[in-house]
Amino acid sequence: MSEPAPTNEATQPAPEASNPVEGQEKGPSKNELKKRAKEAEKAKKAAERAAKEAEQAAARAAAEVDYAQQNYGKLPLNQSQERTGRPRAQISTFNGSKDGEEVLLRARVHTSRAQGNKMVFFSLRQRQHTVQALLVVNPESVSKQMAKWAAGIPLESIILVEGVVKRSPEEIKSATVKDAEVHINKIHLISEVEVRLPFNLEDADKAQDDEREVPTVAFDTRLNNRVLDLRTQTSQSIFTLQSAVTDLFRESLASKGFIEIHSPKLQAAATESGASVFKVDYFKGSAFLAQSPQLAKQMAIGADFERVYEIGPVFRAENSFTHRHLTEFTGLDLEMTIEEHYHEVVDVLDDMLLHIFNGLKSKFSADIEAVRRVYPSTEFTWLAKTLRLHWKDAIALLRENKVEVDDFEDFNTETEKLLGRLVKDKYNTDYYILDKFPTAIRPFYTMPSAEDPRYSNSYDFFMRGEEILSGAQRVHDAKKLEERMVEVGIDPKSMQAYLDGFKIGIAPHGGGGIGAFVNIPIDVLKEVPHIASYLHPKDILMLARASKTVRKILMQRSAIHMWRSAERNIELLPPCPPFRINEAQYAALMFTNECSRCGVSVMRGMDEYLGVRLCNACRKTSLVDCSNVSPEVQRYVPMSACKSTHLMFLHNINNPLFPVIKKGSVYALQEDVERVERGITQFSQCGSRSAYKRWKTVNKYEYNLWMKHVSSLLRYMVHAERCREDEIESRKQARRDEVVSRLQHHGWKLRDTYMISAQRNQAWRALVDVDKPLTDQAWERLYPKLHILLKRNRENWLVIGKDYRHCIRSMAESEFSNFVAGEQVYLLFPSYRELRAFHVFKDLLETDRPVDAMVAKFNKCKQLMNNAIAKWRANFERQLVLKVKSGRRKEKLDAFENGVELIEDTTSISTKLTDSSYQHVSAKNSVLLRADTIFRFKNSHWVAHYPTSFVHMADYLHKQLEDQAEGGSILVEHDELHSMFEYHEVGARVARALLAALGCPDAAYIEMNAPGMAYICGRCHYPLPHTWGMIIEHYVLEYNQWKSHSLQNSQCQGIVYNNVHCLQPSYGAKPLVRLMGSKEFNESKIRLCSPADVVECNHCVRLKLDYVFRGSRKYVALHLRDV
Repeated sequence: MSEPAPTNEATQPAPEASNPVEGQEKGPSKNELKKRAKEAEKAKKAAERAAKEAEQAAARAAAEVDYAQQNYGKLPLNQSQERTGRPRAQISTFNGSKDGEEVLLRARVHTSRAQGNKMVFFSLRQRQHTVQALLVVNPESVSKQMAKWAAGIPLESIILVEGVVKRSPEEIKSATVKDAEVHINKIHLISEVEVRLPFNLEDADKAQDDEREVPTVAFDTRLNNRVLDLRTQTSQSIFTLQSAVTDLFRESLASKGFIEIHSPKLQAAATESGASVFKVDYFKGSAFLAQSPQLAKQMAIGADFERVYEIGPVFRAENSFTHRHLTEFTGLDLEMTIEEHYHEVVDVLDDMLLHIFNGLKSKFSADIEAVRRVYPSTEFTWLAKTLRLHWKDAIALLRENKVEVDDFEDFNTETEKLLGRLVKDKYNTDYYILDKFPTAIRPFYTMPSAEDPRYSNSYDFFMRGEEILSGAQRVHDAKKLEERMVEVGIDPKSMQAYLDGFKIGIAPHGGGGIGAFVNIPIDVLKEVPHIASYLHPKDILMLARASKTVRKILMQRSAIHMWRSAERNIELLPPCPPFRINEAQYAALMFTNECSRCGVSVMRGMDEYLGVRLCNACRKTSLVDCSNVSPEVQRYVPMSACKSTHLMFLHNINNPLFPVIKKGSVYALQEDVERVERGITQFSQCGSRSAYKRWKTVNKYEYNLWMKHVSSLLRYMVHAERCREDEIESRKQARRDEVVSRLQHHGWKLRDTYMISAQRNQAWRALVDVDKPLTDQAWERLYPKLHILLKRNRENWLVIGKDYRHCIRSMAESEFSNFVAGEQVYLLFPSYRELRAFHVFKDLLETDRPVDAMVAKFNKCKQLMNNAIAKWRANFERQLVLKVKSGRRKEKLDAFENGVELIEDTTSISTKLTDSSYQHVSAKNSVLLRADTIFRFKNSHWVAHYPTSFVHMADYLHKQLEDQAEGGSILVEHDELHSMFEYHEVGARVARALLAALGCPDAAYIEMNAPGMAYICGRCHYPLPHTWGMIIEHYVLEYNQWKSHSLQNSQCQGIVYNNVHCLQPSYGAKPLVRLMGSKEFNESKIRLCSPADVVECNHCVRLKLDYVFRGSRKYVALHLRDV
């Protein structure tokens, strides 16, 4: 077939040609291609920018020369290449007396903290000793690169530090060296921590009563990382104390002639009984790990060693979980011969223990305090002469305190602790000796007492109710020893070698063994009897669930004291009731959220009345509606409304035995109902009324006992809820205090944290009032948010402070204004408005300053203020002087025209003033103080003197204006004041004439005004006393009256008005003025005539004089004659 001819379809695509063929991928769109191109362009630019930044960083790094690169870094591996011999310092020797001493030390990095990029704080540790170290950037030895490298050293790394010891200005609480620190110059890394630490040493060393929200390291974590755990200060101190105990033990016994022996630890037979020793395979036979070196010690006595002791390991196959029953520990044992009485051994043991106690207290008090910090306790006490208590006396002491004990049975742990507390209360000692134990409870080699074979010559030493040493006189007779072996079930043939030693003769002897005494510093001496006594019940519960072995131990009856000890650690928690539930169930009920039946986690709280916590499923199967239960059964079963809680208990607290129950919703446990129903049915069928009555009594007693427990439990729940709220508030307060402390470190003030705005305060509380600890990481996130709030709040506080200070200044202005208005002054003082115009006053009043700064500025400007006031007064006086000079020039001109003698221009005063007054008197203002410088108020004949009249007028005008101003305190301007006065020419002439008549022409006004009402007009018939101002006004008045009326009216009416008050001294025989003597003033009082005898001059009335003369007829007649 031939090919088909081409058609137009080949050149003209069909409409479907644009769609992809089925199964073929679709190509990218144009937008996609553009997007890819843009991304490629961005990537290219980013790469170019990164390359440029890297180049710049390399250039900066090359520019920054690390001048301290020889002072830090990692040291090469120590392969003992060289030995420089440089002494290494010990932190334990550091103190403030070594200030300035250069040191070289190797230590671990305990903690580190960078302060910016120029300062790093370290806490360096050697064993249990720590010191604060500081690395600060300086141009000589420490660079920024060095500080950055040092800040990155992992904790617990070993470093070599070279620096200088400096005395600390304040106590360093975070280190054992309190008064000194090390300033680092060189720091090198010896051994670096390469893995993440499983826990922080400070968390592992947390005190048991520490309530801070810090992590608690689990026991398993600590034991699995024991090497790290042993680095804690407490562990170091414990090992130090353990070593000290053995040293003091050796030291005491060596001084008494003892020698140390080392007995074999593999023995062919058990020393006491095969049940408590470890049996091991020994080649083709069997051997036992030594339970104690007892046999070896006695053999040494038989070998005439006389006095021996041993410090060695002891093995006991005792499956217990207490600190007194350990499978392996270090024992301290001794044995010695007896001369007469076994108390010789007791004396040696007592002296040895007292030596250890005193040695620990005097030489290792710092280590004891380190242990006490983690395990809080009271001080261990002992008597100068140790208390020795007979077994019978101990029994009597226990029975006195209602403790039932058998005469010949051993004490259990609880009884021993109780006896220790009773001895402490009665004898005030934690250390005592208990003597004469029953023979039946002591080992077979214990010598019975000669007085009563039921008791033995044995003894125990106790510390805080803990047995720490046990010993006795040994049986040294072979036959009696063999008898004792048979009595306790030991085959004498298995210990034949031991018996043979006694058959060849052995001296009477005795001794003792101190079991696990090296643990005393933490377990007994510091009053930490066992771990459980400081654990929470929940901790023991979790421990019981850790493994089957531990669970088996904790679920035994012998471990009940551990649960009860833990329960006593919880304040107000009632003890577990003796029925219904056991201690483990009680702990789970109180301190977990698990269902009491199926164990699932539930959100529902526990039902205090039923003593259970049930999930929804278990409620349906375990609860019974009490409406279906007979009233007889309800009397003996606890009932609850399921919603009743400790909060409902608060509403019914007066009768807690009956809960608040909602009607129609009362429930009881099905098992309780069935138990009571079975009992009722059983006893009703048996027909025994007495048995049924006893059953009802017992069940009612248990019911009442349970309800009393419920009452105590409800009280605890309320207390626990309040404690939880207090604890939350305490943690919030601690966080608030920490936030404020850190803010103050950043420069903020306490006032800045008090938010003004309600909205801002709400935001502040949301950030700060949180029940979470404030870590460094949390602070880094929190501070930027707080900074915004604090910055705005500080601005508001500044505005408020400014307004407050302005208010204070306004109040001060008002008080000052009132003070100035009411103060008695003798010199002119500026008005308040004039004061405010002064620059120095304006600056004080208008510039916003704190009060302290305001006071300081005021004190500094006192002299400037005095100068301003003096300048103002001088200006005022200058204007008055100009008025005086103008008036005197006019007087001179009038005198010249009338041909009268010219006035002498005198300005000085003759009056002697006080020294303090002369500071206000000058050549310029002395003319104002003269007695003949007279002013008058405008349009008035009243005379005025400077400064008295001006001050009085200013006060008067101020009072008038203040009364007119509504609530105002306005002072008249003194520029207005001097315009109210003018120079009084007539008054001045009168004053000069009077002064001349008195013989004191240059006297000051204050001198002439001083006599008061002592001036008598010499021209008047009526001897009326005047002051200096009044006598001048009198003459002026008479002169004006004569001048205005004598020329106009008297001649036309035929009456002559004589000028009897003419100032010419030659006019008449009478003087112008005279001074009244003191005698005349006191004895010759002016006798005023009665109103009926007073007459007036009719001529004065007809002449219409301003002043009409009035008086008795005698004086009126004289007036008519002379005037």
